[in-house]
Amino acid sequence: MKKSCFFLFAAFLALSGCSDSADDNEVLDKDEPPVEFNGSQIFYTTIDDSKLSPNSSDFAVFGSNLLSNTYEDGQGVWTFEGTVSRIGENAFKECGCLESIVIPDVVVEIGEDAFEGCVNLKEVSLGNGVTNIGQGAFSYCTSLSEIVLPDALASIGDFAFLQCRSLQHASLGSGVTHIGLGAFSDCLNLSDIILPDGLTVIGNLAFSRCMNLTNIAIPDGIAEMGVGVFIECQNLTAFEGKFASADGRCIVMDGVLKSFAPHELSAYTVPDGVAVIGSGVFFNCSLLESVVLPEDVTVIEESAFLDCMHLSSISLPAGVTSIGNFAFSGCSNLTSITIPDGVTEINPHAFSDCMRLSSVTLPVGVTSIGEFAFIGCPKLVELYCKPTNPPAVDLTAFDIFVSVPTSLQVYVPTASVDVYKAAYPWSELAGQIMGYDF
Repeated sequence: MKKSCFFLFAAFLALSGCSDSADDNEVLDKDEPPVEFNGSQIFYTTIDDSKLSPNSSDFAVFGSNLLSNTYEDGQGVWTFEGTVSRIGENAFKECGCLESIVIPDVVVEIGEDAFEGCVNLKEVSLGNGVTNIGQGAFSYCTSLSEIVLPDALASIGDFAFLQCRSLQHASLGSGVTHIGLGAFSDCLNLSDIILPDGLTVIGNLAFSRCMNLTNIAIPDGIAEMGVGVFIECQNLTAFEGKFASADGRCIVMDGVLKSFAPHELSAYTVPDGVAVIGSGVFFNCSLLESVVLPEDVTVIEESAFLDCMHLSSISLPAGVTSIGNFAFSGCSNLTSITIPDGVTEINPHAFSDCMRLSSVTLPVGVTSIGEFAFIGCPKLVELYCKPTNPPAVDLTAFDIFVSVPTSLQVYVPTASVDVYKAAYPWSELAGQIMGYDF
């Protein structure tokens, strides 16, 4: 993946400066006004009213060679030999002086990273012919406040508007069917967006950390909705559409809880009919103190409750068979957890950094405990192990294998005490293992 992301994104590097003159090897300046060609001109402005050259002016980038570059009376004009068909890869990447641009209707594609890092770009007029916006095309355009996408547009690429932190309004054309991974992630001020009826795919993290979104209608034709589409949208109050729960707080698709609107909620009861708590659904819902899960739940996917720091009350339904990596990691107010008997494996980091966790009950069918599963749980003093045969345990799974608190008691089936005391690494806790009638 070209741009790494989950929940936090890499910082942007330095900006490029403006050029007072064009590249002598690629651009010919003319004293006379440029000849008017149909679809052969791109108009622009800069923050200091100086001429700005594209990063490249060859045929591959624009579909035509650059003929001239002029800047008069507060407006710049790039004139090409023929029709401009595309704004290619890296065409204006990190052009920090670019302030506005008008793209003609004949342009059909905005290429990968075409305007990435144009931090002073405030206005973009996209021609009606654009059908595709590539990966990272407008990422880190931190001054862009509004974008209107044409009806011809079918696909918005991965990270296309990543960290456009001034973006408040985005009008998606009626033809958009696909929104890529992290396309609008970290658009902190985005408050107004309408998803078109023809939309079928919303990629992972598409609107993550859009802090100002309050409500959003999910089109009925959505066929695929990725992981964490609306995570850390802390002001979301409601969803609309056929996939919305009765209270409007959840998006549920085929029994999978895909998204959650957390605004001002400290307690929540997940609707009946939910079988899977999706990946990252409750990530960093810092106000949540208690969650009630329906008896239908069988799977809690990775990072489902990651960093719910105030979560102190949750009961796992008896039918749960799988708890994913990092599922409850960072739930620092959680004091006890009973893992249902259908769970056979405790995945890595499942309960790591639960700082107040004092009591854990392991199910009768568990056979393995993964790395760091309970690491960072310094207050753990009661460990109830139901299996008659000692589960395989990674040495990093518990703090107790690093530094054993004197108050720790490990309770195992009475008939299995000697088996546990003889099995490594449980043997390291031999003095604290005692029988218990479960």
